[in-house]
Amino acid sequence: MQKGYLRIELRLGNNYMPIPNANILVKEPNGNIIYNIFTDEMGSTAKVDLSAPDEVISYEPGADTTSFSTYDVEVPAFGGYATLTIKGVQIFPNKLAILPIHNFPIAPNSTPEESAMEIIIKPTSPLTETEPEDSGPAQQSSFSQKKNIFTTNIERKIRIMDHEGKTQFTPLPANDITVPNYITVHLGPPDSDALNVRVPFIDYIKNVASSEIFPTWPEAAIKANIYAQISFALNRIFTVWYRSRGYDFDITNSTAYDQSFVYGRNIFENISQYVDGMFNLFLRRLGRREPFFAQYCNGTTVTCDGLSQWGTVPLAEEGYTPFEILTYYYPEDIRIFESNNFLDLFGTYRGYPYVEGESGDDIRLIQDSLNRISANYPLIPIISEPNGFFGPETTEAVKVFQETFNLTPDGIVGKDTWYAIIRIFVGVARLGELTSEGIRIGIGSTPPTSILRLGSRGEDVIELQFILNFIAQFYPIIPLVINNGVFTENTEQAVIAFQKLFFIEPADGIVGPRTWNDLYYVYKVIEHIIANPIGAYGPPYPEESLRVGSVGHEVMLVQSCLREISAVYPSIPEITADGIYGPATEAAVRAFQIQFNLFADGIVGRITWNKIFEICSQINAEIPSYPGRPLRIDDRGEDVRYIQNLINLIAEFYPNIPPILPDGWFGPVTESIVRTFQTEFGLTPDGIIGPETWNKIVEVYQELPQ
Repeated sequence: MQKGYLRIELRLGNNYMPIPNANILVKEPNGNIIYNIFTDEMGSTAKVDLSAPDEVISYEPGADTTSFSTYDVEVPAFGGYATLTIKGVQIFPNKLAILPIHNFPIAPNSTPEESAMEIIIKPTSPLTETEPEDSGPAQQSSFSQKKNIFTTNIERKIRIMDHEGKTQFTPLPANDITVPNYITVHLGPPDSDALNVRVPFIDYIKNVASSEIFPTWPEAAIKANIYAQISFALNRIFTVWYRSRGYDFDITNSTAYDQSFVYGRNIFENISQYVDGMFNLFLRRLGRREPFFAQYCNGTTVTCDGLSQWGTVPLAEEGYTPFEILTYYYPEDIRIFESNNFLDLFGTYRGYPYVEGESGDDIRLIQDSLNRISANYPLIPIISEPNGFFGPETTEAVKVFQETFNLTPDGIVGKDTWYAIIRIFVGVARLGELTSEGIRIGIGSTPPTSILRLGSRGEDVIELQFILNFIAQFYPIIPLVINNGVFTENTEQAVIAFQKLFFIEPADGIVGPRTWNDLYYVYKVIEHIIANPIGAYGPPYPEESLRVGSVGHEVMLVQSCLREISAVYPSIPEITADGIYGPATEAAVRAFQIQFNLFADGIVGRITWNKIFEICSQINAEIPSYPGRPLRIDDRGEDVRYIQNLINLIAEFYPNIPPILPDGWFGPVTESIVRTFQTEFGLTPDGIIGPETWNKIVEVYQELPQ
């Protein structure tokens, strides 16, 4: 056995915001917990090592499911998020697997347990199904397979001689082809009643490549397969293959028709980095306009008129380049083209890297974009003078960005980093625009009473369409709608998708009281999470970690809180609040981190800072008498905050009760957790804190072990 590696990235929506300080469990398939870890300020865990089979196995055709080991990952419910379990995360030897998790809030009218979600990853395997005769443009694939999967050195030399003067090193321009920002995937065969999911195109290709080929294969083999996968997908979009036949998606994940896309699966670092540099490159035959319909199959149990995925491995081992592998299987007039025509993106890469010492408008664009992204990803340092000069500050910001988004951290803005910065900027900026738009429209605390259906018009339809588009940024199963105040079939499809997702029956596309209430619930929860990120407690973080040698007011604040916490948690030593961060303070911080399952380095970073003040505020919460009126949805104030703090302390000892953000707002998440508490202690689960529930919360708190 060898070692493979896993890193988990927990984000809200499509990389809009990191989710820090989240507990992650890595388990063996039998349920045995191997790692109990937490996400950092950027929503990522540390890299962990896991056992994996010997690498040589992944070079053997037919050994598909024995080429990797599998593990399960669980994100327990916390802070208004539902429990999420991913089963079958694949670990290959000597490769880093990256598991991007886009978490979801607790569903309307549900407990955390009822909202729990499970994703099962099917094994990575080269394609084993052949396509039906009517699944693609036959005129594009009327050529025969060149060779079997194995070849000889003599055959290779002849092949290269045949292409003398034709071997391509620089992609040809093809800006007549638009590279989409998103692709809509049907999660089943074309006529099945499966859901659609909207996926960033670059993430779709990373997923398909990680699902169909092995990351341990030679680089040339992997890249040849990626060229084919990109071309196949772009052909489906360019020819409007499914939409012209009345379907509402671009491609399916049925390998009998299209490509293997596994929603929620892990990807691999090397494949991810290859795709970052290749996502706008595709195959096209000379004299043709459409991207080449690049058929392929595994080449062992199934053969086809196209590329043999397993066959690319021995060719790469013999020294074939990706282009030579492609021309081995595809027509000789095939060429690699590059499009810099993107939907929803701005700014075209100039063709060579931006490096420290340069200046110009493109550098200013990079700096402004990184500064905006850093508002959501606080470890990316602010560039204090975004004046268009690429200085050391910009280099450092680029490096942190690259580390965060799995790019080579060299501080140089090449093609992959340029487009990654633009994509992430567009995402976080769009989120801000949507939030502002909600304020402009005037989303209130209670939903409209109107019944909306196909053909409805007016202000309530505009509000409905805005809310659907807002929620769709976080739930990719919900399609985007045209926000024009007219309830068309496009809006109806989005309503039906929402109703199916949240188990509203019948899922008829009509917006009545139940659908309105659930739309408002989900919108308000997401809006609140954005405005109050998990872990925002106490005074503002000083932007620099506190450690041995630090002095000042912030150190004294931390020491004062730790003194109060140590009175309740004897494992934390009592210290003097003198504003000097010495060995005693370091020891107390380390003991605090161990007590609350944080990385125990004795340094007060953002996560430790927030946790110290969170626990401190809970301990200092005075318990007033019942306020004389029930606390219910949308109430705000100190009474709500007190009860939230008590529930948090109770949650430390009752695992069925999730923790809650003590922000003083009785929102849908608080209501759901109150119901859970009431159920746990035999009260009527109405989500309202009347005198009986108030007194029970106080009673349970006072009986907690000290």
